[in-house]
Amino acid sequence: MSMGGTDNVREYYRLVTEIDIGDVARALLPGRITQETGQRLMCDCPNHQSQSRLSLHVMLDKQGWYCFGCGVGGDVLQLVEFIQTGSVTAGQSGPMPDSHRQARDYLAKKAGLPPLSRYGLSQERLAQTEADRAFELRVKDALTSLARLYHARLKESPEVLDWLKSKYALSEETIDDLLIGYADNASGAVAQLTGGEDGFSKRELAATGAFRPTSQDGLTPFFERRIVFPYWSRGRVVFMIGRKTPWTPDVGWEQGKYKKLPVHDEHQRPYVADFINNALLFNEDCLLARPGKVIITEGVTDCLALMQLGLPTVSPVTVRIRAADWERLIPKLRGVETVYICQDNELSQAGLKGALQTARTLAEHKIDTRLVTLPLSETQISARQELTERFSLTASVGPKELAKLLAGRSAQEIQAAEALLATAKIDVNDYIAAGHTREDFERLLAEASTPIEFGVRSLPEGAEEEERNRLLEPILGEISEQSPLEQARLLKLVQERIGGGVSMATLKEQIRAIQKDRKVEFRNEKKKAKRMSGAMPGSCRARVDEVLIDTELENGAPDYTLAAEAAYDWFTANGAQFFHTLQGEPFMYFDNAIYWMDSPDRGRKRHYAAMLYKHTGMVPISNGGRTFFEVLPSLAMIRGQVRDHFSWLHTDVASYTVYFNLNNPEHEIAKITPDEIQIMKNGGNEDGIILDGSRKMKPLKFLPDADLEEADRLLVDLLVGNMTCPQGDRFLILSWLSCFLLIDFAGTRPMTRFEGSAGSGKTTASKITSTLLYGEPQHKKATDAANYTDGSQNPLIVLDNIEVKQMTEDLTTFMLTSITGIAKEKRKSGTDSETITERTKCLLNTTGIEPLCGELSEILSRSFVINFDLANQASDCFLESEVISAIQQNRDLIISAIMKRTSHVLAMIRDGAQK
Repeated sequence: MSMGGTDNVREYYRLVTEIDIGDVARALLPGRITQETGQRLMCDCPNHQSQSRLSLHVMLDKQGWYCFGCGVGGDVLQLVEFIQTGSVTAGQSGPMPDSHRQARDYLAKKAGLPPLSRYGLSQERLAQTEADRAFELRVKDALTSLARLYHARLKESPEVLDWLKSKYALSEETIDDLLIGYADNASGAVAQLTGGEDGFSKRELAATGAFRPTSQDGLTPFFERRIVFPYWSRGRVVFMIGRKTPWTPDVGWEQGKYKKLPVHDEHQRPYVADFINNALLFNEDCLLARPGKVIITEGVTDCLALMQLGLPTVSPVTVRIRAADWERLIPKLRGVETVYICQDNELSQAGLKGALQTARTLAEHKIDTRLVTLPLSETQISARQELTERFSLTASVGPKELAKLLAGRSAQEIQAAEALLATAKIDVNDYIAAGHTREDFERLLAEASTPIEFGVRSLPEGAEEEERNRLLEPILGEISEQSPLEQARLLKLVQERIGGGVSMATLKEQIRAIQKDRKVEFRNEKKKAKRMSGAMPGSCRARVDEVLIDTELENGAPDYTLAAEAAYDWFTANGAQFFHTLQGEPFMYFDNAIYWMDSPDRGRKRHYAAMLYKHTGMVPISNGGRTFFEVLPSLAMIRGQVRDHFSWLHTDVASYTVYFNLNNPEHEIAKITPDEIQIMKNGGNEDGIILDGSRKMKPLKFLPDADLEEADRLLVDLLVGNMTCPQGDRFLILSWLSCFLLIDFAGTRPMTRFEGSAGSGKTTASKITSTLLYGEPQHKKATDAANYTDGSQNPLIVLDNIEVKQMTEDLTTFMLTSITGIAKEKRKSGTDSETITERTKCLLNTTGIEPLCGELSEILSRSFVINFDLANQASDCFLESEVISAIQQNRDLIISAIMKRTSHVLAMIRDGAQK
């Protein structure tokens, strides 16, 4: 295993702590295990005297342990440490002690891994790894302490406890053992967790996801008056889900029946630790004990009902297991003799569809899988009959479909149908709560069907021929892959189910046709495999190649139009967004960049073509390539949204909000409002904001803790103190520059004109001001066309040595449009009627020796003309490169402070201070 990153080191810890704690206890405590059940080992603790010899409990289902005599517990690694040395590493920060390392090495050897110290990590990297591990344990301990607190609140709330017991088949013992709780935060959960014996920090509590930071440096609980079910793993709580109660506040964000802890998001929730995630199944650790059978249920309370009966059960707490989780789960399930899937029995068949998908995945890995059918009671049967007779609902229907089918009915009828639909459903919890025992459920397991048998029995009796054949086709496909004897048995079941409508000869002929089609498909796949480019599976290039080969095999020639459509779909599925402007210019946002798909600009065209070549292998010079390159922008025009793209800055004047592209590798933009500054992903944010990147601006990192006074001091030292204009004009320049984020709030954006003799310091002043915004000096001379492009993509243009003789009509027009914010419209090259609109969004600075005068008075009336003279120099010794370097080193701090000042100004504008 490569140890190139923190995630790999975390994977190392996952592997060494995934060894069954029962096996470890039996190996290290020979002769000290005094009692054993399916879920627990009771042991004589080796570190204290005990008359009962039962004080050390090893919990096989939670994969944790606790010694009631010593008052300590933890995961399997801490159990090894406790047995070997009598100590437990917990609640500390920084590098781990030798006792922890010895225990880790012991488990690594059992897992077939070398010691972590042999991976060639530097001492600093190893120390950081152990510090990260300590922080992870600390955060999970905080979640465990919160579970204990909420459990105590539940026990102190008899009304809530009675409601929980009446609704779910949960015993007091199960509630206590799993620390099921009630999120009553009235008496200050934060204060108790920060001030208790454990003394968790606010950072540790926020990292759990169970508390959200506030702007006043406080914390707000995530769950409010919900029943909280903790997820246990390695003896700790690692996640939580909350169930709505009659006491949950009736507000918009609390409407969901269930609410899971929020997980880490780099931009929306950076405070949540990245190891707080929803990947773990509820009770997944029971798989480490290698049970002979495992039951998968849909809901958390269904899982709890069977756990309470002593049955090894897991739940994804949804209708199906996520594709990303199978890689971790399949190795754990391979040792299980049979996996039983028991979903809800409901009219919508959402649980059935999820169960069949799970069963197919398990079958692909040769894991014996059975589907359990929960029998309906008289109540559910009666509800389904009434739905059929009263509302004509005979098809699979859920709440969403119900609303469509009952359109036009009265509110009372719709409410009655919804109630019947809820009554018609049964889940595992309902079944156990109705008084059924473990033996009753074991009988259901014995009667469970294979996925194919389940599919056959799910065929509706008396269905129309077309509907029957549609449902039968995938089942026959599954049967065709079985052995001849099994095929004969299953086809007999099919015929019995559908009656005499289809003869056995017809069914067998259909099986032969399916097998023949499969052979043809296999031959074609072999041909395709020989001709595939070797592109990575799942890549856009692989998808394009697949379409080209398929269409050539089918039609004799590759279809580049279909290949372009496939590429469009691939890009869309992988986060791309397609747009076109009102003027008909298609563009796409992909991989945090904007690509113009049909631009006359050579640079933009090359940028787009290079991206397409990278992902598709297509070039626009071949016949097929030309078709491909033409179809994609056409699709953007047909399917994409109409939207003007934003430049480096976007302002929502109505809500006093500014969006600013930080231009950094993390593709972050800053959302600046009167109340806060929020850092979000460019393009991938809830506001739907996509900003163009500046080609000149060096990356910026927003510093939320930026000290405004320190930033002011640096501005005075580095900018104000190194200009050779009068003191008042220096602060005028600073004020003008500091307003670059508020440019859209001003009708006129005055130009600054730095005038003075040669060597007066005017160019140096332009250099240091542009360095602050861009990260390096950006004074220049350029063509008028380049100026318009520059002014649309960057916050500041510095034109050096502009004298009266350089003031052409085009340059004068450019300056006026930049200063006034108006657009320039011109005829598009190569056309008779099309026009192009050029608009800048920038501050403008020019330098020159002679004053601008005469016909340039319109520009001068909108300019701050500032005179420079070396006589105003504050220091006898000035090193330009040293000052520029200091500005570059402190740029993040200064710009962060300007962003904070901008937020304050936005609040003033919102509150009417400008009036």
